[in-house]
Amino acid sequence: MDFNKKIILSVGPIVLAGLVVIASLCIPTKAPVVSKEMICQSATALDKKVYTGELVVNQALSDPKYIPFIGASELSRFDMFHPNVLAEKYSRNYRPYLLGQSGSSLLNQYTMLNSLNNAPASGKIVAIVALSSFEDNDYQNDNFVNSYSELQTMKWLSSLEKVTEEDKIFADNLLQMPGSIISPVFNQALKKVSNGEKPNDFHRLVSKMKYYFDKNIETRFGVKVDDNPKHKKSKMYIYNNGIAENLNSLPDTYDEETLFKLSEKIGKKYSSNNKVGYYNPFYKMNIKNKPHKFNQMSGKYKDRYHGISKGFADFELLLSEIAERKLDAYFILPTMHPEWLKHTGLPKKSIDDLNAKLTEQLTSQGFNNILDMNQLSGDYLMQDPLHIGWRGWMELDKAIKPFLEGPKNPNLDYQLNDKFYSDEWKNYRP
Repeated sequence: MDFNKKIILSVGPIVLAGLVVIASLCIPTKAPVVSKEMICQSATALDKKVYTGELVVNQALSDPKYIPFIGASELSRFDMFHPNVLAEKYSRNYRPYLLGQSGSSLLNQYTMLNSLNNAPASGKIVAIVALSSFEDNDYQNDNFVNSYSELQTMKWLSSLEKVTEEDKIFADNLLQMPGSIISPVFNQALKKVSNGEKPNDFHRLVSKMKYYFDKNIETRFGVKVDDNPKHKKSKMYIYNNGIAENLNSLPDTYDEETLFKLSEKIGKKYSSNNKVGYYNPFYKMNIKNKPHKFNQMSGKYKDRYHGISKGFADFELLLSEIAERKLDAYFILPTMHPEWLKHTGLPKKSIDDLNAKLTEQLTSQGFNNILDMNQLSGDYLMQDPLHIGWRGWMELDKAIKPFLEGPKNPNLDYQLNDKFYSDEWKNYRP
């Protein structure tokens, strides 16, 4: 037996086995049933694999008890007034299902909602809009990349039968993202979609194979949100333990006035090492221990203006998906800690104009459930520059509790307007 035959006989079976494995991962397989325990845990885990995948989130949202709360890092600020803690403590008829990561953009939220097999069975959604989504800079795009889901993108690309305005805008946005998140093959497909053309058969086949490959990887290896739930470094432990610890700190009976007073008391307690109402660890880590960096922020945002941004088009994409899914939606509009406004020099008009435009964009199209946090006043609304604080969560609960506990609005009438994708709207100043 010559040398080449020996090589083929020794290596061939390994190569063949590898090809069989790869091929098996590129064909559709039936998704396993996710346990109720895993779904319950995943509701608060903010696990990236859940957020960028589809296995767990699709099964979770098929239960009408779970209402998706989409947002970014503010979702992870657990205290006793966090929506998940209040829902658990007072045995409400719903549970928030938290979907977001630190820095998750409106475009990430659109991608995730677009990938769902079906509309959430609750028929509802809560969207916490982040101020950072309306900052036109590389930081915003980097945030998208950090929460980017190739699986969800390939699912969208492989299933395109007709290219809509939303598809064109989404494809164009993907093409503008930094880094190599899209391979050359799919880059060509996105250019076609951006121009209003369907991907060709080759692109559809390859994207479908890639989707099934990623889906099977997720099914077999990727999702372990309940892995080591008692391990102190796991997200499951951190967030579920955070809820458990806070449950015992709340009064047994829900009383709004009592809880508001308690939120102010707790806010004062946990911001005791400074005079401006920042959460103690934030103040110690970012101000007391880094005075030079803090001083560099003085007046830094005096020329920043959030009222002009490409974020309005991304927001419209999200609204289009909410309307397509016929979801009853509640929107929480952003604010900033007043002391941070003062320190950075950001004009309050920047946020006022942003929220005025968001409100017009929402109400003119039939989205009428809105809490503008920038219109609220008082202490402890925010725990740091951008994240909701103790009394802030109570203000949110006061606003959305009837919406969450009640039935879905049977008379939804969304009238979408493409003008909100335009440069004219982006550049409009109220």
